[in-house]
Amino acid sequence: MNNIPTFQNNKDRLTFLLAEFRLPLTVMVIAAVVIVLFFEPSLPDPPEPLLSFTVAAGLIAMPSYAIGYIIANPSPDYVRVLEADAGSDEKAIPHNVPRHIWEEREEDGPPAYQLPDGTFLVREFEYLDDVDSLRVTGIWKVTATPMECWRAEKRVDDMYGWMCDRLQEASTALARIERMGVDIHDSVVRDYVEVDEKAKMPSDGLVTDAIDEAVDDLDVDEEPPAFEASLEPEESRFASDPIGPEPPNSEVNADD
Repeated sequence: MNNIPTFQNNKDRLTFLLAEFRLPLTVMVIAAVVIVLFFEPSLPDPPEPLLSFTVAAGLIAMPSYAIGYIIANPSPDYVRVLEADAGSDEKAIPHNVPRHIWEEREEDGPPAYQLPDGTFLVREFEYLDDVDSLRVTGIWKVTATPMECWRAEKRVDDMYGWMCDRLQEASTALARIERMGVDIHDSVVRDYVEVDEKAKMPSDGLVTDAIDEAVDDLDVDEEPPAFEASLEPEESRFASDPIGPEPPNSEVNADD
């Protein structure tokens, strides 16, 4: 049996501490009462400048807080819009758009996605000052079916796994390229020494041949997974209209 106490909330913790330290706490409370009754301590009156400063600060702080709250929180006549571009490393950019402009917006593609707090989420946000017009591109999930959402999520999982494998291969290739540089240098030096001893002219492609020979030893293959690969065999019939842009299918050429 485990004797370590468990707590569901802070009230349980406080009860445990009071039970554990009830004796010293009782002594401290009794001692404090005796000291107060016997010595009758009194606090000194605060200085007049301190009282004046406190009153002045309170009178200034309350309206300042109200004004700051009004400035920091846009009025109901504005709509908060978050621009989250998946192709950028920046975080979501907030925009406060006048309600009449937002209601007359032009949606290029899927509609904007409304969050529970009333904020709208878009992928692209373009405001045209000269014509006072707003053009946005929303989130495809707004109009997507559950099957399309499941397919897209499965494809993201497959692409993530594929990219992790390629990242590991790139790290391995980088370490190998560093070793290859030393090997190519040693090979070229040996070839130059050999042609120098035989009194021959070195070949024009001596260095490039050594590099090509080293590159041919690298394993560079496997394309990104196709969209159909992210579906079960019985679900492949739904792959006729993939969601989102397809991954690049260009073959990796080792000689490039």
